[in-house]
Amino acid sequence: MISLTEKQTYQISILLIVALALGSLVIGTKAYDDFNRISRSWTTYADDTFHRANHLADLKSALGYGGVIHHFKNYVIRHDEKYYNAARKSAEKAKIAIAELEVHLKTQAEKDALQDIARVLRAYQNMTVMVKAAIAGGRAVTDIDRIVKVDDTPAFEAMEIISRGIEKGIEQGHSELTNAISGGKMVVIVGLVGVFILLFVAGFLLSNLRRLFGEIEKKALYLDSITSGLPCGLLVVNRDGMVEKYNEKTKEIFGAIQCQDKKFSLLDIFGSIGDMPAFLDVLSGNMGQFTIESQDESFSRKPVLVEVQPLNTQGRQKYILTITDMSELNQAKRKLEETNLQLEQTIEEVNGFKKLLDEHALVSMTDAAGRIAYANEKFCKTSGFSLEELLGNKHNLVKSNMHSSVFWKKMWQEISSGKIWHGEVTNRRKDGSLYWVYSTIMPFRNEKGAIHKYVSARTDITEIKNAERRIHQLAYVDTLTKLPNLMQFNELIKSMQAEIDQFDDFGKLVIIDLGVSGLVEINGAFGWEYGDRLICTIAERLKRELSEAELIAKIGGDRFGIVLFTEDHADDYVNQITAKIQKVFHHAFEVDENLLKVSASCGALVYPDDLQALSADKRTTDDINRYLELSRLESSKMSGSTLIRFESGILQNVSRRTMILHSVEQALENGEIYMVYQPQISLKSRDVVGVEALMRWRRPDGSFISPGEFIPVLEVSEFISQLSQWTNERCVQDLKTLQQTLPTVRMGINISANFLVSDYLLPSLEKLLKDHKIDPACLELEVTESSIMEDLDLALGQLNKLKSLGFRISVDDFGTGHSSLAYLAKFPLDQLKVDKSFIRFISENDQSRAIVKTVISLGKAMNLDVIAEGTEKKEQIDFLQAEGCDEVQGYYFAKPMELHELVKWCENPPLHDL
Repeated sequence: MISLTEKQTYQISILLIVALALGSLVIGTKAYDDFNRISRSWTTYADDTFHRANHLADLKSALGYGGVIHHFKNYVIRHDEKYYNAARKSAEKAKIAIAELEVHLKTQAEKDALQDIARVLRAYQNMTVMVKAAIAGGRAVTDIDRIVKVDDTPAFEAMEIISRGIEKGIEQGHSELTNAISGGKMVVIVGLVGVFILLFVAGFLLSNLRRLFGEIEKKALYLDSITSGLPCGLLVVNRDGMVEKYNEKTKEIFGAIQCQDKKFSLLDIFGSIGDMPAFLDVLSGNMGQFTIESQDESFSRKPVLVEVQPLNTQGRQKYILTITDMSELNQAKRKLEETNLQLEQTIEEVNGFKKLLDEHALVSMTDAAGRIAYANEKFCKTSGFSLEELLGNKHNLVKSNMHSSVFWKKMWQEISSGKIWHGEVTNRRKDGSLYWVYSTIMPFRNEKGAIHKYVSARTDITEIKNAERRIHQLAYVDTLTKLPNLMQFNELIKSMQAEIDQFDDFGKLVIIDLGVSGLVEINGAFGWEYGDRLICTIAERLKRELSEAELIAKIGGDRFGIVLFTEDHADDYVNQITAKIQKVFHHAFEVDENLLKVSASCGALVYPDDLQALSADKRTTDDINRYLELSRLESSKMSGSTLIRFESGILQNVSRRTMILHSVEQALENGEIYMVYQPQISLKSRDVVGVEALMRWRRPDGSFISPGEFIPVLEVSEFISQLSQWTNERCVQDLKTLQQTLPTVRMGINISANFLVSDYLLPSLEKLLKDHKIDPACLELEVTESSIMEDLDLALGQLNKLKSLGFRISVDDFGTGHSSLAYLAKFPLDQLKVDKSFIRFISENDQSRAIVKTVISLGKAMNLDVIAEGTEKKEQIDFLQAEGCDEVQGYYFAKPMELHELVKWCENPPLHDL
């Protein structure tokens, strides 16, 4: 048998590889062109087919079962928000698949089919939004089913068209590949593949040879590394007792061994420690274990365990001696015993801590999804639920619904990010009663770093919270309605502002300042206690209709503050809340079997949307309350229950009001403010019997500021008293001038609400009479219903005093307020003035005609003069004259005029011709 050396084998392998390489070169040259063409055909076919099929599969998955259609139908049936979110995510995947697929489509039919799919997808997206709105509005399932009308047949037919196109592409690619391989070229390709296989085999053989050459050296190095790292000594000894190999640990155990080049005997080791019997036992071939005492380099003696094992190598008898330092082993045993003792103590302490924790706290553990996996006995006892009822469920079982969605969202944001959360939570027992806990929740991560469970410990603080609640109610709760008060309202706004500013996608805050219109009149007519009961009734209805509100607070005598949170589109959400508020005030409120109809004026603000244009220092809680009040005041100018949302234009209006307040005094000094007078005509005689004094403000640039704009601003300022005194002084002087032409004419002067109840009203009028020596019967003091009803008793006392001085008293804008006939009869009146808002529509509105008739009849019954203002048409004059109205005032006869114009007009008034 011929035996080749390793070197010869290596040389033959080299020759074989060279021969194979030459053959491969010849065959490869011939096959290059054909192979290149096959490769191009294959690449084009594979790439195009793969991309089209892959993207179509993605589209089917995103749209069909488990996709948009599947989640949409589940959302319609179950109303679960997770199906809504899943439908939105699947829709995004479908859009991406459509875009990718569009690039690889070949025919126009396939592209048209893809557009059909896109249309169906959009239809489902739109319908999902509609269903969400319907659910939010409380629509029944049957109602939602009626609006869910999406035909998805075109989408699946379109997918079939694209699928057939892919199949056709596969057939075409297969045909091209078959043509490329035909004609005998397959033989060349097969040969080329064979050459490649042979080259691979040759390379494998060469690699094996190289590996065999280094195997012995590697094994030797590996053996050395093992023996040098052993925790025990190792010696290889022949039959003559000569040491052939030893490791470093042997030298460490037997200090007598020195590093030397020559071989040494086992006798050198055992003889150095004086243990010849051991040496003889080894040479005699006694296998097994025995103990000796060694001496290391520090001359310390220690017990050593020697184990002798035979070793046969190529027929030569050798021995392996394993030497173990028993002192180290004994020390390790002592440490192990100490460790076991410490471990037992630690386990005992842990069990003690666990017992202590179980006695003190409510402990539970959940998985990453929040499902309860463990709860201790105290948790079960406090909650009233058994362990079987708790396991597998979420903590919703004990949820009290006393905390806002913002509270829970913040908690989950913290613990899901790996942070420990602390906080006070109100829970509900199985029997429905509430209890408070101070909760600590700690997330735990697995070996991959992902959170896989949460452990919580809760301390029952119900008694503490009950005490705090009693204290809190004194500081933060309205005593009448038991609602939170202004302080709690402001604190909630401040805290939620901080959360929204910290997290960009946190959501939006909707804040409302709601004022009850007409409460002053009800208090005046029925008493404060009656009004308080009405406020409580309104509070209950608000809580019922706005149950989703984070907070409903009583922030003033007739004002409520409402705080809501939304993650939806703010405009739509505000519209929904507005509709609910209008529903609250649509029906009358029943108080002591009486039905009372009041309305609401609401200012609203969406944070941060409505304050984006303002700097950060203009977004404080005080600023927000000011913006809300301004918006509510704008709403109060409108009829019915309305809501005005804050915008920058409101601040501009405030700036204009500020301009009015700061410039009115200068305007008065500069003569920008002046008086005009509108004649009042008797319908019987057609004579001028009186004039009404009206104020005008003309700016230096010629522009006018309407009385309807500046009078309400000045009404709430201290300057109104000064302005009223100036007006009265000017009117009396002008009246004396006018009486030179019309001796019996009287003048109507408007008295503001503030001036009516002020301490200086009577003194200023008395001084006026004294200074100008004028008959008080020539002055008709006009007051509004609302000014009287603001402080009924004080206003009634003032009117009686004015009447005793001889002034005429007229109620302006009669019919627009809420005064009762019982109180109207107590007023010392001389005249009722019908508001122009009723006169304007008496020609075409039955209700306006009925009101005017009623007021005229009421005036006659109370022996009062009745005057109608705002008369501009002959039909109005005829109607009023027919109903017995005494006087009229309006553009039909004369416009308001300055004094010199009025005097000239009065010299020859064109009244009898009209």
